[in-house]
Amino acid sequence: MAYSQCTDAGPYTVVIIPLRSSLSSLDALRFYLWIKRLKDLEREKDCLWAGLHVLEQARLWYQHRLKNNKARQADIGTRAVNRAEDWEEETLAGEGASSCLLRSRIHKEVCQKNLQISLLELERDRLLQELSVHLDVECSKDPD
Repeated sequence: MAYSQCTDAGPYTVVIIPLRSSLSSLDALRFYLWIKRLKDLEREKDCLWAGLHVLEQARLWYQHRLKNNKARQADIGTRAVNRAEDWEEETLAGEGASSCLLRSRIHKEVCQKNLQISLLELERDRLLQELSVHLDVECSKDPD
């Protein structure tokens, strides 16, 4: 099972309970198997908590990346508006053909940036959906 690979094993308590019958009795075997199962469940729980911690760190990392991407997109949008205003002023100043060529080049660049923004938004949506699925799966496994 996956929980047997967990390396962060915490402290465990050993309980010794004297049995009224011999160690080879059926009651002693049942008791030993019950204690062993409890120990395995405790280790599995510890590993699941560690996995949940890793998922939380990944979620925070993704949120940070999304926040940075949104800030960059807003900055790019602001710069594009400022450039457009500057170009309008140049065109009104009568630069003619050279400003038309400049506008044409800018249009190709703006189209490219819009495509990059769309791809980043698609990636963000996919990552959010993937993270949501992982969190739902982990939450459904956790009996708490």
